[in-house]
Amino acid sequence: MSELAEQFYAVGTTAICDADKTTRVMDGALRARSARVRLYGPAFTVRCREDFLAVLQAVELASPGEVVIVDGGARETALAGDMLDRGAFAQGRGGIIVDACYRDSA
Repeated sequence: MSELAEQFYAVGTTAICDADKTTRVMDGALRARSARVRLYGPAFTVRCREDFLAVLQAVELASPGEVVIVDGGARETALAGDMLDRGAFAQGRGGIIVDACYRDSA
């Protein structure tokens, strides 16, 4: 793990936001769906609405360590789930953040 990543994990989100006023936080409606709630890495962004093909492609195209960020427009359509997440982590992705429904969650 890089020195920057180690420093990130040692500091809380509130301290980062207080120190850098340009840092934004996510909407409170977004919830963690796994035990790994802290993500760190460059963002690989994708926008899709009804079909999750773009999400599958993003997971395939993202480099190891990148966090796939999905703008799903807060839709009720599931654009990710447990099986997709497991595959992404197995490929070394840094995580997935989805602004849409999520399936296969306990």
